[in-house]
Amino acid sequence: MLLLSRKCRAFQEVVLRPRHALANEKCNLRTRVVGQEISFPAILAPVGYSRLMHTGGEVAAARAAGESGTAFILLTISGHKMERVKQASSGPVWYQLYVVGGRVAAEAAIERASLAGFSALVVTIATPVARLREHDVRNGVKELMRHCEGDCMGARAVLLGRACAYGPGAAGQAGVRRALEILPTNMERTMRLLGCASVAELNPSLVEVPDCWLISGPD
Repeated sequence: MLLLSRKCRAFQEVVLRPRHALANEKCNLRTRVVGQEISFPAILAPVGYSRLMHTGGEVAAARAAGESGTAFILLTISGHKMERVKQASSGPVWYQLYVVGGRVAAEAAIERASLAGFSALVVTIATPVARLREHDVRNGVKELMRHCEGDCMGARAVLLGRACAYGPGAAGQAGVRRALEILPTNMERTMRLLGCASVAELNPSLVEVPDCWLISGPD
């Protein structure tokens, strides 16, 4: 609960600075990440055990991401074969690598992803060991994947985890697609309030953060 309260407080401390008398009938949300263009600056993050939420799992999410014009990242431990996931999407599909099983196993997985057509490698080093989650132990889950969902100053895009994990649980592929309709709509509305016609116009002057967030350099 303490961590949750800190996260909520962090969001409350960030304030956007709207600009008035600037009319933008439409905003361009497109951006480029690792040389690949996506429809808006958000990518579907690798989510653990998504097949438990819906039988379509990663296949349904990858297909919805492609239909929405953004990229999908497949986690190392997937509920579907990586080749099937890649074939399902009409957009970029990247492979997330946890170094499990040793170097030989990792290299074999990278080679297989490359042959399947995955266009980028996302290496995760944040979790060397599984955290103690008592509710997972009670539910019989031995390992869970963890990911970073973004970095919301200077990032070209963020990774969407839970926002697009709830969708398939509710309605499968259609649920993911609906989530990917809501997010760009809300982002465009916010950008218009900020007076920005494109993602390229976003800059730190439009955001107000607490002084304690700022890192001072050496004197």
